[in-house]
Amino acid sequence: MDRDDDRIAINARTALYLHGARAPWSLVLLHGFTNHPGQYLDFAPQLYVLGVNVIVPRMPLHGYADRMTDALKSLTAEMLLEATYEAIDAAAGLGERVAVAGISMGGSLSAHLAQYRPNVATSMPIAPDFGLLKLPRWALDLLVPIVLALPNFFLWWDPRLKENQRPRTAYPRFPAHALMQTVRIGSAVYRAAKRAAPRATPS
Repeated sequence: MDRDDDRIAINARTALYLHGARAPWSLVLLHGFTNHPGQYLDFAPQLYVLGVNVIVPRMPLHGYADRMTDALKSLTAEMLLEATYEAIDAAAGLGERVAVAGISMGGSLSAHLAQYRPNVATSMPIAPDFGLLKLPRWALDLLVPIVLALPNFFLWWDPRLKENQRPRTAYPRFPAHALMQTVRIGSAVYRAAKRAAPRATPS
């Protein structure tokens, strides 16, 4: 558990807002790329007081207290999906119906769950990273393997502010390979949705 990892910032740890019993709804909130569960520090409690059991998982290699960490160099789409599945499986035991919402990378993961997991009743992808730089789909599909074949390199979210930028919940830079891994998830959902309807089952 990340609570035993002293590299993780206190408000970046996986957060649970539980009523001690199965609720009508459970909700998984998925944070954005380079961000962490602290992104929902104000929002999650508002849902809890409405009777919802809420899980805010920390995604792999996110949330280290050292915001200049290079940990994300090792991030893969498979790691993100495994962590997301673990969270949604836990939520299934905490609510009669399961909802998921996410921002950016979390939005793509939310869309993935709607496409593939029938135990999800509601999915709310917010600004999912289905695209990049307004590139057409064919160009994006070419870009991802090319970037992944190149030596990894870091980019600043804001080159003017560098390590001084906010929000403080997010790393100020990211490795190109990690970004391509999140794009892989969005692209796969995009292609799957053209072939078949989502498996999520609203009720």
